[in-house]
Amino acid sequence: MEHSTPAWLIYPQPQKLIIKSDVQQPAWIDFSGPIQLEFVDLSAQSLLAGLSDGWIDWQLKRLETARDGVVTEAPPALIRVYHDPICPGQGYRIEISAQEVSLRASSGSGLFYGLGSLRQLLAANPGTLPVITIEDHPDLTIRGVLIDIGRGKIPTLKSLYELIDLLADLKINHLQLYMEGFSFSYSRYAELFPDEAPITAEEIRLLDAYARDRFIDLVPCQNTFGHMEAWLALPEFNALAEAPEGLPLVPGLPPQVTTLDPMDPGSLELVMNLLHELLPNFSSSWVNVNFDEPIEFGLGKNRDLPDGVSLSRIFLEYLSQVLSIVRSHGKKGLIWSDYLFRHPELLYALPKDLIVLDWNYESRSPFEPHARQLAEHGIEFILCPGTSSWNSLAGRTDNMKANILDAAEQALRYGARGLLVTDWGDYGHWQVPPVSFPAFTCAAAWSWNLAGNRDLDAADYLDRFVFKDRANVVGRFWQDLGNYYQFEHATIHNMTLTFLVLSPLTRWDTRENFTARLNLYFQLLHALAGTFNSLPTLLESEYDFDGLMTYLDELQQRLEQHDMQCVNCHHVYREAVYTLQLVRHGAKFYQLALQMGVLEEPVLKAKLVALLDDLGEILDLFQELWAVRNRIGVSVNRNAMGLAILLAKYHQILDGPQTEA
Repeated sequence: MEHSTPAWLIYPQPQKLIIKSDVQQPAWIDFSGPIQLEFVDLSAQSLLAGLSDGWIDWQLKRLETARDGVVTEAPPALIRVYHDPICPGQGYRIEISAQEVSLRASSGSGLFYGLGSLRQLLAANPGTLPVITIEDHPDLTIRGVLIDIGRGKIPTLKSLYELIDLLADLKINHLQLYMEGFSFSYSRYAELFPDEAPITAEEIRLLDAYARDRFIDLVPCQNTFGHMEAWLALPEFNALAEAPEGLPLVPGLPPQVTTLDPMDPGSLELVMNLLHELLPNFSSSWVNVNFDEPIEFGLGKNRDLPDGVSLSRIFLEYLSQVLSIVRSHGKKGLIWSDYLFRHPELLYALPKDLIVLDWNYESRSPFEPHARQLAEHGIEFILCPGTSSWNSLAGRTDNMKANILDAAEQALRYGARGLLVTDWGDYGHWQVPPVSFPAFTCAAAWSWNLAGNRDLDAADYLDRFVFKDRANVVGRFWQDLGNYYQFEHATIHNMTLTFLVLSPLTRWDTRENFTARLNLYFQLLHALAGTFNSLPTLLESEYDFDGLMTYLDELQQRLEQHDMQCVNCHHVYREAVYTLQLVRHGAKFYQLALQMGVLEEPVLKAKLVALLDDLGEILDLFQELWAVRNRIGVSVNRNAMGLAILLAKYHQILDGPQTEA
């Protein structure tokens, strides 16, 4: 399969690339000898400050590997490194001529990014380099990714190293590991979560050093207000909740117990204990204390306030207390924006050393209004689109691209500090990592150089440098699979219909009950609409089942043509098979549910038996794939619970006297 990008592409495409030739194609020089880095003086050597021993040898090995083993007895292939204070902070300048290959930078990150670009050039034509000049620097200072490790799926240390390498190659420089519950091994509370498999303090320190050598700021990310349900579910902490018994925001749906009571001194004590144990393991100057979606705040213990006391005042006082803890560790805070825009008076009173993270994951809801208001208030901010991977099985590619592109445009327009693309794991974290790779690639390109990368093909980069697919099919496969939702013809906030019918959100017995459950779910979204930038729309589906099946069959045929050479190519293939099978299963189940009361009982039972066998295979594959990239603990069964519930339902229907769904 042909891609639209040139064979010697640097990704992200640099700000300025000059071809030293009278024609549009560059001349090429031999670069097949043993590669050497020559730091021309002490000033150039200062670019290595703070890096670990062996960093240069590691870079040389990466450059040699990029040449795919092409080494001759030619004179040394020399890269001369200069310290150039004129280069922007993260920028670099490469000049390739018959006389010299030079790399100039004013910082270690610029050196690292320049070497990364040289590595891509070497990979395109091993043993040669084009005669060109590159002048490059990022549009946005912070180019980040957030990975959800707080909802059960905690990658192994090896997987996290691999993720950091993937992001560093894309010139991403900020990574958050989102934590809620017991995803970090808090020694003080270890006995409360005996069956979990959290990341440890030692592992965080190893990751921090690994990321630092790749110029990625590993930023701690710990909930301190909302999203505390795992802690508040314990008898030891339930009394700290804003509403210990929970609040049924929508009749018929489970009550919510997620938010700390900020007026209870015990809440701050818990947060202090968490932060005091977590933060010393990170070298970053920043901490994301979250503060998003305090759903019950003001509806429980703080519902009836005395005169002169407001929810905004309580919010600010509690935020100030949490930030005091953060500052005691020499760090500054990040918080999400949703509560601020529900109470816009807060925008006038935020601490000056705070960065606001404005999130929005729907392309139909623009970033512009919030970006403009934050800029007008002089508040530093980062715009946060999403990968659209969660609650979707395979992603929502068109939504993802439009959402990230809008964030990049508005970040540039209103002077944001950066862009942070988020990758969540709600309701089971059923999606596999490659579903999110196109989003990481797009976010990296558009936050580095929007004008030069707007129309660039992420699939090309993924095939060449991630999947190493000589057939050039797998990168496009993941992008196109993420558009399966277009066949649903349904608009659901932050998820796909196929995911919804499989998920534990809709445990139902009849088609009428299914419709009632959907209505309850949409009421919940409306009840929480203050935390979203747009209201969800009601379900109006004309599900194109036949069209979707044909589309998935075509993708399956394309997948079989792959020629991946990456180290984990078999696993990536299995992840693709699993995702295709899961989407197919959801579509078939939805079609069967709509046929209840129409099909004759033998036909219905035959279809249910087929679904039962298929879902059993999916669950086995889920467990197999989980064990390759993630830690094994009670969470693997907890995250598969929604599928296990559906499997049990199939058994119940087949074994029972009635055939209902």
